[in-house]
Amino acid sequence: MYVQLKIKQWICLCLISFMIFLNACSKNKLSDKEVFLLYMEELDFKLPKGEHSVIILPTLSCVGCREVAVNYGSKKDNVTVIVSGNIASEFKNRDVIVDTNSICDDLNWDHYNVIEVTFSDGEIETIKSYDAESIERYN
Repeated sequence: MYVQLKIKQWICLCLISFMIFLNACSKNKLSDKEVFLLYMEELDFKLPKGEHSVIILPTLSCVGCREVAVNYGSKKDNVTVIVSGNIASEFKNRDVIVDTNSICDDLNWDHYNVIEVTFSDGEIETIKSYDAESIERYN
């Protein structure tokens, strides 16, 4: 009985410690806007004046989605497309910024596939992810 009590106490202590650890980690997480701005700093990219969009294409974005996004970006003056260095060879002779270190693959946020960040005069308005179905709006 004494051993069972010790095991229960140990399990309880472990669970409490784990919950404290999770809580501490969640408080230190940067907002999506902060993650994006730090990423732009890392690329030495200055946000243009006026309304603008940045489309980010990580390595694991779907191939068809990447092509649609780059084609869309090439038709618009107020859109910048950034591609991971791992997939940059797909876009030779295209007007894209290459993230040579593929930092976009490791950004600590909940966005995936094709990521669009819209802003106006340096203020971020939206950050959205697009999957294969929703990317069709660019066609």
